[in-house]
Amino acid sequence: MLLNIKNFLKTAYLSGDRVPYIFLGSPGIGKTAQAIQFTKEIAEELLKQNKIKDINDFEVKLIPLSQIDKYEISGAPRIVEKANSKENSSQSIKNFILDYVPNGRIVPDKEFAIIILDEITTCLPDTQTAALSMINERKIGNVQLSENVMFVCLGNNKEDAADFRPLLAPLVSRCTLLHIDPDPIAWLEYAKENNINKHIYNFLQETYTINLLEPVPSKHTPFACPRSWFNLSQRLNTNKLLMENDTLTELGMEVVLGTVGKNKGLAFIKYISDIKNFPDLIEVIKNPELLTNINNLDISKIISFNSLLIDYSYDILKNKLKNKQVEEVSKFLINTLKLIENKKLDIEKSLIVSLAIYWIKSAPNGGDKNITLLSNKSVQELILNESIKQAFDNK
Repeated sequence: MLLNIKNFLKTAYLSGDRVPYIFLGSPGIGKTAQAIQFTKEIAEELLKQNKIKDINDFEVKLIPLSQIDKYEISGAPRIVEKANSKENSSQSIKNFILDYVPNGRIVPDKEFAIIILDEITTCLPDTQTAALSMINERKIGNVQLSENVMFVCLGNNKEDAADFRPLLAPLVSRCTLLHIDPDPIAWLEYAKENNINKHIYNFLQETYTINLLEPVPSKHTPFACPRSWFNLSQRLNTNKLLMENDTLTELGMEVVLGTVGKNKGLAFIKYISDIKNFPDLIEVIKNPELLTNINNLDISKIISFNSLLIDYSYDILKNKLKNKQVEEVSKFLINTLKLIENKKLDIEKSLIVSLAIYWIKSAPNGGDKNITLLSNKSVQELILNESIKQAFDNK
């Protein structure tokens, strides 16, 4: 099931839903990343509802269960002196009790919180039992949790993890269990907001159906998944030895293959190589004739150009459609269609038509309703183009 965990949990928490959830899915698909990214949004809404006084009064506490033992949850036994003891001698055994003190780093500091129990299917059985007690009793050791705390468990599918441990029946019975698949659109949105490497974003934006995720291999070899693409992004963005002038170095290619695997890594390396063979995008938009210098484009180059133009369009649309830029892109699409019709450019007309429709429809509030867009002469000409009209009629 496709599910945007971020939006789902945000809605659930704000509606007062406190029944624990268990989300199971393949490793690396972005379960944890989605689950922790809505902190600010929930805090802002709680602030509007006057339930908290400060935006920092809500927190998401991530507990990696495979890295802790049961005593960090249930509390390590410790002998402590009774409060307000009436005994005269502090040496009397009656003045002391056995208390259970949990690891302070896993206890939420705020009344309003979501506790994410990550790696629930790979932790030790005793740890899972302690997690069950935490959920059932709403206590971490000797600390009673607020009714405004929500529990969320994250884990892998049985077929995807060699170290999978079955969920306890009492745990499942107290939770709602959902099996999820990655939502590529939600992930791309998350990636864009978190400054993923521009080449990876453009590559996956057009090819996510085949390149974002692949089955977990039976052997311990790198494979493509949202997590590994994000790891590669961090490396390309920070390590100057991997790319020079937007070209992968030999070491960079090895890092690509060692992060996302050979299958998808080779496709990404080819994409980067194809990008270098393109003239400057802004110059192409101003003068589509430059495209005639790279005729007979293969599919990977078409994808490369398509993603570059869409990314450029996205940036313009995000800036509320500056008239000059709208004019440039509209003229580019018109002139490119003319080049194709005059057989000066060997590109599938459907590609440019799809780009034109994207450009028109992606305007704020919908292109056909946007006054700024429709008042532009070039865009009007684009909409009236026979190929575009026909494409709209067939939709």
